[in-house]
Amino acid sequence: MKMIGFEKPFKLEEGNLFKVYEQRRPTPENDDILVKVNSISVNPVDTKQRQMEVTQAPRVLGFDAIGTVEAIGPDVTLFSPGDVVFYAGSPNRQGSNATYQLVSEAIVAKAPHNISANEAVSLPLTGITAYETFLDTF
Repeated sequence: MKMIGFEKPFKLEEGNLFKVYEQRRPTPENDDILVKVNSISVNPVDTKQRQMEVTQAPRVLGFDAIGTVEAIGPDVTLFSPGDVVFYAGSPNRQGSNATYQLVSEAIVAKAPHNISANEAVSLPLTGITAYETFLDTF
């Protein structure tokens, strides 16, 4: 599979340090879902993550994604291969700027059918932010 990542923190003023990497497609374990990524969005958190220490190179950014479930771990109960899902990923795992991504079943939802994939992929992280702001404010 292909991934777009980087090996050390950088600011855009330093130039484009993103590279394309090849890696074997991961196998889901436990409650993981392997998603074939169809569309992603970019959020301010990607800029912050790009400037943080890289603990495992390459670091692959990307939180929001929509895609098709390719495979599931043995503990997955809510999704099946072929399901179209969307999610806001985790900063503790490789991101969605890749052909495939492993994500925990706990942070995945079935994608809405009444909007396009490009519209749906813009919702997860911004929706969580709005929801948390509403709860913390009111």
